[in-house]
Amino acid sequence: MVSVTNANGNAHDRHMGLKNGKPYVRIWKGQGWQGNQTLNDNKWHHFCYTAITGQGQTMYIDGKKEATNA
Repeated sequence: MVSVTNANGNAHDRHMGLKNGKPYVRIWKGQGWQGNQTLNDNKWHHFCYTAITGQGQTMYIDGKKEATNA
């Protein structure tokens, strides 16, 4: 769904999307990780991802914390 690239389009950093129907995120050089909730159910969902230095990463689905990764 989302990939952040540099101005030339040849480098990437963050990825957000679905993997096997579940929310998935990955930051460059890090392992990808995903939530447990299946989202490919033909309904709209709000998918929010935060990355805070020293606190880690958090994934929210429909306003509720879905998963965290240090």
